[in-house]
Amino acid sequence: FVTSTVRHHRRVRFSSESPPPVSPHLLWLVDDADTLFDPFGTDPLCARLKDALGDHDVTVVFAVETSKHIRIPEHCGTRIVFPTGERTVDLMDGIPAGLLSQCGPDDIMTAGRAVLLREGNALWIQCAMAKI
Repeated sequence: FVTSTVRHHRRVRFSSESPPPVSPHLLWLVDDADTLFDPFGTDPLCARLKDALGDHDVTVVFAVETSKHIRIPEHCGTRIVFPTGERTVDLMDGIPAGLLSQCGPDDIMTAGRAVLLREGNALWIQCAMAKI
C-alpha cells in the first residue's frame, strides 16, 4: 500500500458577516481495501483505517472487490454500490428489491451503473469519467 498525506493550504477571505472557515478535514481514499477490512488482517493500516472510520473528523472513501468484511452501517453512512448482477449479492449489499426489479439485466450491467444509498434512500446513478 502507498500512503501519503497531502496538505492543501489556501488563503481564504471572509467578512465579519460570513461564518469563519472550517478547520482542515482529513480525507482518506483507499482503493483495493479488502485486506484492510479482513478481521484477521495484520497490516498496521488495518487499525488506522478502523480508527479513521470511527472518527467524525475524517471522511473515508474506499473501494472493495467484495463486501463480505464490510459492516454496514458502521463502515458506510453513504454508499455507492455497483450491482454484481447476482440478485442475492445485490440485495445483501443493500440494493432494495424494488429498485432491482425496475431494470433488466442489460440495464444493471451497464458500465458505471450504480446505486446511491444514503439516509434510507436508494437512487440509480450513472458514474462517468470525462476523457482527458
